[in-house]
Amino acid sequence: MLAQESTYEVNWVPRPSARISPDTEAVYEPYNGTYILPAICEGTSGHVDFDLTGLSFLSYLSPTTCLIYCVGRPPFQIMYNIARSVDSGGTKLLDQPIFNSIQPRTRFQLHTSEPGRIYYEVKQVGDTAYPLSKHKGVVIPRSDRPLFEQEVLMRPSARFSSRNRLSYCLYENFVPQDKVTGDGVIVLQGTPPFELTILVQNLAASERFIETVTVHDTTWRLDLPGYSFKSVGQHKVSIEAIRDASHCEQRLPDDHDRSIWVDVAESAAIIPFDRREYFCVGEVAHFQLEGIPPWTIG
Repeated sequence: MLAQESTYEVNWVPRPSARISPDTEAVYEPYNGTYILPAICEGTSGHVDFDLTGLSFLSYLSPTTCLIYCVGRPPFQIMYNIARSVDSGGTKLLDQPIFNSIQPRTRFQLHTSEPGRIYYEVKQVGDTAYPLSKHKGVVIPRSDRPLFEQEVLMRPSARFSSRNRLSYCLYENFVPQDKVTGDGVIVLQGTPPFELTILVQNLAASERFIETVTVHDTTWRLDLPGYSFKSVGQHKVSIEAIRDASHCEQRLPDDHDRSIWVDVAESAAIIPFDRREYFCVGEVAHFQLEGIPPWTIG
């Protein structure tokens, strides 16, 4: 066959590309060209679907005409950046993973292990024709990179800032006595306002008292004016549950950090053992002291 008897038309096979699947639940923000995914609770499994393309055709025209379609051949490779917003401003790179897919639609898991604003940027896409190992320096132009972001909400948690025991007198109401130290203070994490459920157990009388309070700050000092100590002995105070504005499930610490003890004693008093009004010279009068030692007698 002579060269002049055949006509050849060769088209370049384009590089593979990736885009977020149209059915992904996200809002496109044209200002910075990013897709905003719905907020998700910390530790919750989430994913994004990507459509991978590399479809083109190479037409070969000759006396015997044929049309050959060339598809980006798997496995596809995607390299992307994962970054997190920082309090000081800007972002911090968390990881730059590469994963493979043999399907034109692929799914990868979102980074939800820590709270904050998480940013994703697809930097390179490769396939058998354009493997990333041979084209490390070829990246997608910044203006064309698929971008998406998501707010990972912190799960609410609560713990006592101090394990110090509290002391109250019999029949006193459960209200703050010392507003200076951290004793009896609960530290909360999450999105206020919080709903905090507190349990008070009177171990001597086997009684339970539960109350739910609304807290608008990230610290709260035990203040339950509706409860009074009606018997002496040990009382256990525990954080039973916490909810915040995010409606994420609670993350309670170990029992060691979510409970403290209250010692309840009778009011200080001195009571004579006998009721005699007169004593002889040299006799000893005996008294009983009530309350918590040491005592000061004046």
